Amino acid sequence: REVGGRWTAPRPVAADRWVWKACPVNGPSVSAINDDVGVAWFTAAGGTPKVKVAFSRDGGATFGDPIRVDNGSTLGRIHFQLTGPGQGALVWLEADGNDAVWLARTVGPAGAGPIRRIARTSRARDAGFPRTALVNGDLWVAFAETQATAGLSDRVQVKKVTFAR
Repeated sequence: REVGGRWTAPRPVAADRWVWKACPVNGPSVSAINDDVGVAWFTAAGGTPKVKVAFSRDGGATFGDPIRVDNGSTLGRIHFQLTGPGQGALVWLEADGNDAVWLARTVGPAGAGPIRRIARTSRARDAGFPRTALVNGDLWVAFAETQATAGLSDRVQVKKVTFAR
């Protein structure tokens, strides 16, 4: 964090102590609006893959307890958008048989909302990473649709996910 023109010492958002000695492609996703910050990340601490989210209301000086949001078979590949103070929307990749599915859900002080299924895709690297944008309260999700799941040439899809208001 930059405070008064100086950088503070780095601190962990949460201490799950997971270490992966490989290419860090499954990294965190951070979103901020003024002093509200949300961080989502993939972890396999304890040998169980999970996606978690933690929120800060003081510009990242402190974070609340992490909230688990995945469905139990996560592959990670997350993207997170803050939707308001202490709440956000998250997209991630979940294993589904030999394939995978892009899923979305909201998360906030009351916990995680219902899971929304976006699209089926491949577990392979060509499934890529989603990107999201929040527009008028709706989450727009861009993701790769692969030959294996679409029966077509690879292409980028964009879908709108509407959450209950």
